[in-house]
Amino acid sequence: MEKKTLYYAKRAVSLLALCVCLSVISSCGNDELTEEVLQTYSLSGTISKSDGGAAAGASVMLMKISDGSDAGQSPTNADGEYIITGIGAGSYKIVATLNGYETASIDEVKIADADVAVNEVVLQKITAPTYSISGTISKPDGSAAAGVSVQIRKASDNVSVGQAATTDASGVYSIPDIPAGAYSLICTLEGYETGILADITVKNENLTSRNITLKTIGINANAVSIIYSGNEAVIGNLPSDGSVTATKSGADVTISSSSTALVELYVSGSTSGGSLKIQNNATAPNTLRLTLNSAVIASASKLPPVQITKNEGVTIVELKGNNILSDNAANEENAALISKSGSLEFEGYGKLSVSGAAKHAIASSKKNITVRNGDITVTSAASDGFHAEAGFVQSDGSLHITASGDGIDAGTGTAEISGGTIQITSSADDTKGIKADAGIIINGGIIDVNVSGAQSKGISSKSDIAVRSGNLSVVTSGATVLEAVGSGYNPSYCTAVKSDGNINISGGTIAIESRLTSDGGRGISADGDVVISGGTLNITTAGDGKVYTTEAGETDSYTASCIKSDKNILLSGGNITLGSSGTGGKCVNGKGTITIGKAGAGNANLVLTAGTSGERFYVSGSTGGGQGGGRPNGGGGRPGGGGFGFGDDGTDYANPKAIKSEGDMTIHSGTVTINCTQKTEGNEGLESKGTLTINGGNIEVRTYDDGINAAKAIIINGGNIFCAASGQDAIDSNGPLTINGGLIISNGVSGDGEAFDAETTFHVNGGIIVGTHGGRAMTTPAGSQRSVRIQGTAGSAISVKSATGETILLFNIPVIANATTGTSLTVTFSDPRLTGSSYTLLSGGSISGGTTVNGYNTGGTYTGGTSKSITL
Repeated sequence: MEKKTLYYAKRAVSLLALCVCLSVISSCGNDELTEEVLQTYSLSGTISKSDGGAAAGASVMLMKISDGSDAGQSPTNADGEYIITGIGAGSYKIVATLNGYETASIDEVKIADADVAVNEVVLQKITAPTYSISGTISKPDGSAAAGVSVQIRKASDNVSVGQAATTDASGVYSIPDIPAGAYSLICTLEGYETGILADITVKNENLTSRNITLKTIGINANAVSIIYSGNEAVIGNLPSDGSVTATKSGADVTISSSSTALVELYVSGSTSGGSLKIQNNATAPNTLRLTLNSAVIASASKLPPVQITKNEGVTIVELKGNNILSDNAANEENAALISKSGSLEFEGYGKLSVSGAAKHAIASSKKNITVRNGDITVTSAASDGFHAEAGFVQSDGSLHITASGDGIDAGTGTAEISGGTIQITSSADDTKGIKADAGIIINGGIIDVNVSGAQSKGISSKSDIAVRSGNLSVVTSGATVLEAVGSGYNPSYCTAVKSDGNINISGGTIAIESRLTSDGGRGISADGDVVISGGTLNITTAGDGKVYTTEAGETDSYTASCIKSDKNILLSGGNITLGSSGTGGKCVNGKGTITIGKAGAGNANLVLTAGTSGERFYVSGSTGGGQGGGRPNGGGGRPGGGGFGFGDDGTDYANPKAIKSEGDMTIHSGTVTINCTQKTEGNEGLESKGTLTINGGNIEVRTYDDGINAAKAIIINGGNIFCAASGQDAIDSNGPLTINGGLIISNGVSGDGEAFDAETTFHVNGGIIVGTHGGRAMTTPAGSQRSVRIQGTAGSAISVKSATGETILLFNIPVIANATTGTSLTVTFSDPRLTGSSYTLLSGGSISGGTTVNGYNTGGTYTGGTSKSITL
């Protein structure tokens, strides 16, 4: 962007020299004028329709990825062909629209040193019902505004829908083929401000009388005008009372104001070596309105392009047209656009591109920054894109930020985002996409953050973080950094959402991807509690865990986690999908208690899906392949916080877990699905180092190692539970196991693997249990409810009937993994209806009808087979 600025500046100087030469007809006459030629290329292609044929009459727009500006447009001909010429080298986005079809795009097309042809765009036919939007556009005097371009855009992401309409001689427009949804109406006509009609909701009818009156572009009668032209600036409309004065040196302009009233400045033109300083000399804070109308200011000195000094009030920056601000490394201030004492507020419907070579791009040194509208691109910043000392607020507008420091730094204040779009890219180490010490609140908007630096954070606060609505996408790929402390190290992780306080998510859509290069990477991590009561979350981690030496000189490990809390975790609502594929990885990892669901709530209120696929890894002990040495990634020492388990020989491993708590775990409700695909020991589905209590919910767990495990006790009071372990116990308590209610289907394995395993007592006082396993005899349940043990054949169906002929059990015996007993399996069955003494076992037949879930059938019929009496 800086080269383009210099190119236009050179061209302006050349043209100025030519004009002077023609005017004075002097010795310039024999000089050869040369103009720099910018190499350009063309983009061509064909647009087709999903329902067949060429997309004739479609609109094709080319947008610069760097700042979102329009780089050219073309309609398609009868064959769906288009061509856009005069394109400079760079990266672009193609957007194609046609009434009656979904907007289509190609997100990135690179043009380097040759013409490019693209034939990949297919417009999808809109199959849902569509409607029309119509109205009248008027000029300020009430007359018809003919020739106005009227475009419909989605309110959610500002993407165009269909083709722009043009008003007729009466100012009337009509746009057909609009699906139901929320939109805004954008009207443009040369000489007038962009007209916007927001909050248009299309439901099940055509909309009429959506009228707009345009405003004439003009300068307020009291506004001071500053027009840059090369190395000069023309200043006009200074007040006669001397309350606002101006000085300049070439294109370096200083505006001084002693006025206590609103001061308005209107800036336009272009300079490659100028600046604007606005200084408030009034005794009290004042409000300034700075309108940038296609202003291009590149500073070549120690001065920033725009600075506001000595004003503790607000400076409103209104954007019109395309504006560009750029400094250089010699800039002695902190930013290319800076308010040194007051706050900044951005509004308008223009564009602003800023590059900060010295430090920040945009800064408020002592107060906050507010974005109400505008399209702002930070093409580069040596430090932060937006830097505010006392807070950041955004309600609308679009921000595109590429920075070497933080994308948005709200300083000691809060960051509050309720609308608009934010795109942040940072590759430097130890940076934050959005950072605010006093808390972050997301009530809406579309936020897209990509951080690739070591130990960087996507969203970070020293206080609480709340997500209530909006769309948040964070991609992290930075490594963990081991920071030297004491006799070892302290890991600092690359994390998508990090709070030193609590994290509360009640709505919105959140997508987090922690990539393979992010060893030990975290999705959501809080030093306090994590509470999720709503929204849609999809979190994946792929980085492996590693061994390190703690500050006490002991061996420990760190592993990746989708959700991590140093205190308690409450998952009571929403649609949550979690996946961890790195070694030792965990989906939910809490140092305190974990509570899933809510007492009395329906199971549909929470849908929780979690899975791990990475294997365990060696940490320390008598065997294994640790690197040793007590240095980063070394081995040797005690078990630690990475999720350790002990081998039979005392070897310590960091084990993958789907949901793990150091404290108690309680499940009240929800639909919980866990699938751990490892084929070796160590992985577990639900694990509590305290007591694990299940009061309800639909729970399905598939693992190799224990499906459900607790160190102190397991208590099941209700719920529909299916648990299958292909290598160890399905449900395993290292203390007592008590079942008081619910439906529990549990499949263990042969050898040491059981359907139900209790270190001390196993009591069944209520509920229905069907446990299947092979190998050693499982502990016989005690308690107030009777149980029966049945020998059966894998893959066959059985039935148990009472003396009165009532069907008590219909069950398809599963094929158990790794069964050393062949097809002979043991089924342990308990049901509140087992109140008599004589029953009939049917085997060798089949089950038809009814509903079968995980082998257990209700409402079906058993036919065929042989019968056998059972006496309890």
